[in-house]
Amino acid sequence: MLKRENELRLSQSVQKRFEEAERSGSKTDWIEVAEQIQLEVLREFNVLPKALHAYRCAANDHGISLYVKYNRARKGDLKVGSKAPDVSLIHLEKDGTTRAQSLLETQQTDRPLVIAGEQFSQENDFAFVYIEEAHAKDEWPISSSRYTPDNEIVDVKQPKLASQRVDLAKRFIKTFGLGSDMKVLVDNPELGNPFEAAYAPWPIRLYVIENGIVQYISAPDECTHDVSELRVWLEQRHKVSST
Repeated sequence: MLKRENELRLSQSVQKRFEEAERSGSKTDWIEVAEQIQLEVLREFNVLPKALHAYRCAANDHGISLYVKYNRARKGDLKVGSKAPDVSLIHLEKDGTTRAQSLLETQQTDRPLVIAGEQFSQENDFAFVYIEEAHAKDEWPISSSRYTPDNEIVDVKQPKLASQRVDLAKRFIKTFGLGSDMKVLVDNPELGNPFEAAYAPWPIRLYVIENGIVQYISAPDECTHDVSELRVWLEQRHKVSST
């Protein structure tokens, strides 16, 4: 049954259903389509719909399903107050060239370094780290165009080489227009993705590091993050430091 579900998920017809659900402005999403597929599999094997939860539990136990095999989300060992791990990354310069740089090289003394954030004030430094794809077409494709400005489907393979991920980072910057003050770093697949290994950021997570100590880690809620929580945290941080 699990293999049959994988077969259906990767079929052109189901990818088309994902694509339609993931268009910008759609009131449905790929998760609803995935549930429909699972129910179709149950019916095909003459299993009652009420067994859906048990079926999903079995999927988690066996590691066959695409959404189990390629789900890299984990809590990780990092905690607020921990010493921030310094890892080797690729710094993507404004002119498109690259150079090796460690994560903590990007921080300045007594200034919060916000990783994968947005600009809140001139009192913080910002770094964006491009990590592993969430829905690579050769792993866990969902044919989504929900958040792309040009409504183009995200259709990329999981990079195995540093140069491939750098190219995707450049494409991301061009598509979404990151601010000029944002430092762009790239996790290196040829080194075993050291940032992912140390920080457990997949598929997205926000951090604040100050003076080499982790001060803030965002917690996902319903597969997303409330950026306003980080904004409030930074406002309080600067309010305290100015008193």
